[in-house]
Amino acid sequence: MARALKLRFVAGKYEGGEFRLPAEGEVLIGRGAELPVVLAEDMVSRKHARLTIKGEQIRIEDLGSTNGTFVNGERVKAADVKVGDRILIGTSIMKVLATEVPDARPPRGSGGGIPTARSMPTRPSVGASGPPPVTTHMTAPPLEGAEPRELRQSTGSVKTVAGSIEEIPLPDILQLFAASRKTGLLVVKSGAARRANLYIENGQVVHARLEGSAESRSRKTLLRVLRWKSGTFELRPSKSVPEGDRLDEPMEHLLMDGLRELDEIERLRPDLPDDEANLTIVRPLAPKLRDLLPSTLDLLQAVHNEGQLARVMDAFPDMTDLDVAMEIVLLIQKGYISVSK
Repeated sequence: MARALKLRFVAGKYEGGEFRLPAEGEVLIGRGAELPVVLAEDMVSRKHARLTIKGEQIRIEDLGSTNGTFVNGERVKAADVKVGDRILIGTSIMKVLATEVPDARPPRGSGGGIPTARSMPTRPSVGASGPPPVTTHMTAPPLEGAEPRELRQSTGSVKTVAGSIEEIPLPDILQLFAASRKTGLLVVKSGAARRANLYIENGQVVHARLEGSAESRSRKTLLRVLRWKSGTFELRPSKSVPEGDRLDEPMEHLLMDGLRELDEIERLRPDLPDDEANLTIVRPLAPKLRDLLPSTLDLLQAVHNEGQLARVMDAFPDMTDLDVAMEIVLLIQKGYISVSK
């Protein structure tokens, strides 16, 4: 079996589409209808970027585009790209993937080799009123009955960018939005059916709200959401930002603190229950309550009242999730709290 490389669209207008890269050669990406990969959107230049492929070596070069080319959240003029890397052009995020292909000899009389972009199957049209679909780059149409992940106004303009957290971790997507200076409401839904609203202005998160937690602070909410490993995100048109509790820290600082907290909580993970695990006070309770600090007693009371780690974290809006997690681990180790599924 040989390996072939491809681009898979993991977010944006053409989510689910794929383009199989040739074994050698160049592939131009842009808005121009004559190009192999056509991205029909205003943020894409007519000739935006060039991929140069030689076996499994790929190099991307920005062709002087207005809005830039990004690899893994960093704007680049030219960069080497490997399997697993993400490329942002306009509002389309592409992931480089490898796939196994059989070493089959082409039938006599056939052209052989890897098909050109022009010979590949095309993606079905998504509406006559909208911009032209990508008509030259898809190696396979989406699953039958699936629709492109986009919403349209009556004029046909795209209203949202959506994707999967498993495909693109939230720190990456926020970094990409910061680099491209996006504005809008980012709705994030976790696999545990929780929802957070992140209000973004020019690529910066300025307010964050966790549904079902009226007292949550923006910074605490954002750092919590950065730990979610499953679910979906959707960037919607801009809405008015709620008053108060406005974030003014640069995105890079928030992401650094969020990733640092993520690392510290992961170190606690062997002793820390899942966010949705049930927490109960041990009965009979052998250790003495008088041995605990008043702040720890308050946390123990929250365990009794709330019963789950995530809800206990919500009950202390002025404490970081990391501080709450450390206290919970301590209470478990000292025999005050038990954990059940």
